Amino acid sequence: MSQGEQVTVDKLKFLQVLNVVKVAIAQNDNMEGSENFTFRDAIVFAGNDKTAISAPLNTHFPLDVTVNAEQLIETCKKTKTKNIKMAVKDNGLWMKAGNSQFCINGEQASIGEDFTALSLDSFIRLPTTFPDAINICATSCHPEEAALSMIRIMGRYAYSTDKKRISRYDMGDGADAIFPEQIFINPVAKEFISKHSPHSYHTTPGWIHFVTENSVIYSIRTMSTRYPDILYLLNPLENTEVLRWPVNINEILGRALLYAEGRTNDEKTVVVQLLETGAMYFRAANQKKGRFVERADVTPVSREYNFTIGIAMLESVVESIEEFTANETMVRMTSPNYTNVTMLAKAKSND
Repeated sequence: MSQGEQVTVDKLKFLQVLNVVKVAIAQNDNMEGSENFTFRDAIVFAGNDKTAISAPLNTHFPLDVTVNAEQLIETCKKTKTKNIKMAVKDNGLWMKAGNSQFCINGEQASIGEDFTALSLDSFIRLPTTFPDAINICATSCHPEEAALSMIRIMGRYAYSTDKKRISRYDMGDGADAIFPEQIFINPVAKEFISKHSPHSYHTTPGWIHFVTENSVIYSIRTMSTRYPDILYLLNPLENTEVLRWPVNINEILGRALLYAEGRTNDEKTVVVQLLETGAMYFRAANQKKGRFVERADVTPVSREYNFTIGIAMLESVVESIEEFTANETMVRMTSPNYTNVTMLAKAKSND
């Protein structure tokens, strides 16, 4: 730990940076070492072998030390002054605000080479469509199964599947050169990408790094694996008929979401049953919360259709999909950038 020199920080600005970086702690599932902030070279860092975030403090901050993140944030919140004086001494981070003094136990600052060697000059500009691709494809990942738990990026396309459904998002012509090699991205990255809109990316062995306009770097583990050979299912269907969603589909999905089973909204699904008469039923059930069913009337069809579809995925694209197609085995929905195929299955009645 560097010793001695005292600095003064603006408390609110300091907390703003800490709150950005602490997202990495929340995503690390209490793994060893994930509960700390590390300060080094005017950068604050949090992370371990799964995810990491680093952010510049944008001020003179020559202190190098690792301290408990929650203790530091809560201590700063309890102070009443605009500025806080800090120094590294007595084996910890010393802080002074008004008449109050604190010393948070610390240890030697250490950041892995995967992060300290990053140069912003090596980052590649992302296509503007990249956040939408991640946001939509994150809803079709398998929650547990190896490659299927990841979003696959290859050339202009982002893919995801859980075997029952497959999604593809077209990021546009320029993406071919941006992603010349296959990359797998954990859908956990969706929250940070949606909120902070990173503009560039860079890969190192086992990692993909994203940087924002504020020079915040978000890093997440990637993987090398073989993607299942199911992309042919995205081809146009044969022997289809056109189906339509009810005009109030978004309202119905909002109600179904309250009762759907799943740890996150991306995992929650609704069972759809479309009868020949045009009666379309939506069903969702949760062992703890109860169950939901709603009927809507659409155009009559030639046969009955039953399928299960992701609520978050459908909410994100349904405004651009007035009609879709289906045959005896699957349902296919398309929008200008997006294609989703869902396998038909026997719906379970929740009545």
